[in-house]
Amino acid sequence: MSEMLLLVARFVHYASAIALTGCLCFATAIASARSLDGAWRRIAWVTLPIIVLSGTLWFIAQAARVSDSPIAAALRAELLSTVLWHTQFGSVFALRLGLCVLLALALFRRTLPARWIALVLAALLLASLAWVGHAVGEKGRDHTIHLAADIVHLLAAGAWVGGLPMLALFYGRALAAATPDAYAVARQATRRFSMMGLMAVAALLATGIVNTWYLAGSLPALIGTEYGRWLLLKIAMFGAMVAAAAVNRQVLTPRLALESNDPHRVKARVAMLKLRRNSLVEAALGVAVVAVVAWLGSAVPGAHQQAEWPFPIRYDFGAFAEPEFSGGLWLALAAVVLALALAAAALMRRRRRVSLIAIALVVAALAMPRFAVLVTKAYPTSFFTSPTGYTAHSVAVGAREFAQNCAACHGRDGNGDGPLARNLPVPPADLTAAHIYGHLPGELYWTIGNGTPGTPMPGFAATLDEQTRWSLIDFITANADGVRAKAGAPAQVPDFAIECPGGSGSSLRANAGRIVVLVFGGSDVAARIAALANLGLGTDVTLVSATDAPPPAGACAARADELAATLALYLPDRTQRVAGSEFLVDGKGWLRDAWPSPPDATTLRRAVTIARTMPITASPRPTGHVH
Repeated sequence: MSEMLLLVARFVHYASAIALTGCLCFATAIASARSLDGAWRRIAWVTLPIIVLSGTLWFIAQAARVSDSPIAAALRAELLSTVLWHTQFGSVFALRLGLCVLLALALFRRTLPARWIALVLAALLLASLAWVGHAVGEKGRDHTIHLAADIVHLLAAGAWVGGLPMLALFYGRALAAATPDAYAVARQATRRFSMMGLMAVAALLATGIVNTWYLAGSLPALIGTEYGRWLLLKIAMFGAMVAAAAVNRQVLTPRLALESNDPHRVKARVAMLKLRRNSLVEAALGVAVVAVVAWLGSAVPGAHQQAEWPFPIRYDFGAFAEPEFSGGLWLALAAVVLALALAAAALMRRRRRVSLIAIALVVAALAMPRFAVLVTKAYPTSFFTSPTGYTAHSVAVGAREFAQNCAACHGRDGNGDGPLARNLPVPPADLTAAHIYGHLPGELYWTIGNGTPGTPMPGFAATLDEQTRWSLIDFITANADGVRAKAGAPAQVPDFAIECPGGSGSSLRANAGRIVVLVFGGSDVAARIAALANLGLGTDVTLVSATDAPPPAGACAARADELAATLALYLPDRTQRVAGSEFLVDGKGWLRDAWPSPPDATTLRRAVTIARTMPITASPRPTGHVH
């Protein structure tokens, strides 16, 4: 019940706030208040109480949601007081009530300055809704960008969508009067509204792209989540509104000038009737869009959901990095650009239009088969993301499960040479080869859970839970990285906890920007840390001791039991003991060097300098394009 009340209250509140802003904008900047005969004031006085009432119901429903209680229980004074004074939603609600009071006072005045003040207050009332949206959950620069986009989006919707009912009303007044003056005023107002609508549409499009990026984040999330599909519906309805507005601007608005050659103004009247109809259609679509927005505002964004891919194939742009494909792909891309240019030229020229279109189609048809290598097989979980965070703990768990369930076929090191491999009709895959990087984590997750048809690979969904399967994938990734680390390639180090002096907790990821020298505990770990501290490696270097004993002075500590099995993957010889080894990790978490025994001062200083002055700007992992 509380969720339904929340949804309805949000919808009514958004719709009425947009309508009020559009009404005042139209009466102030588009048409004269005199020509509207006071209708704008009556509309304003109707929408303002609706805003207050729906906002109050929204506040009560939000209190019920926060307290996880029924509506009746949420009406307790102490709960409402807590939500009002101790939550951001309550602060915004109080501010909006104050704006409503000021707006009511401005509406009592009938002067033009008072009307402008009322418009500014209505715009502030509408813009303040951004502070109860998803943008408040962002941090830093993302918070600023997303919040600004929400504000502009709301104001543009208020000016355009909120003004459409006023425009339709204006046309009705002009049609009823049927005088040359009324038609002239309508024509002037139409041009002003059209120009304002053009700017509003541009703002809605730009800010909509920003919001889609933050709330969906990817094409799979748009297609494969409930949130994304509702967002696509909103985009489709917005496209229909823009199409209707384009007809109004490009086709019907010019016809309003025909009454000068038509004493009976028949053509202009027909045009105005169609303009009024299209405005009402746009307004109806706008109401539907607001209803979708009301639902989206309380739903989990697609960027925070697992996206189920509905198609049997997916795109894979890794082929652009493959020498055998890249040349042909870039040539095909150039051909597509040429085809589009020819098509554009055909639209601008009457002569040779058919021939230009024919050439464009032929060029495009010749280019399209080249793009077949960008497509690969997909599964419903292809774009799932791992919940483990790729940590040393999850890699260690995955290593144990791999040894128990996978090593018999794939081999201890994942090379496909397990003791059962020679008797299998289809050889097990080498899980250290470059192709492993061409499979998305969600595809490995699907394969582990469901097996591979036509091969002896069974499915483990019944025996391994989801978290364990993701840990297996973390191990497979770290294991493949370890093979390349032996050849000197950087590897992404799984995250692990770091405890620094003073009791401050951290992690490798939280240490971003600082170089880490990780020393695995040996008998002389304290002496080694002291020697490293005396080298003067720089203020951007953190010394970490991986030992189960308390860390030496001047060093942070990491749990050796979690790191031993993971970091052993990156040593030149995995049979060596990790004790006494050292690792250098750069500020972005890439392992730059691994030494089985402590390096000398010159070697270490050189490695730190290289990590500091030669950052890795792109992943050194191979593309692993699957084809």
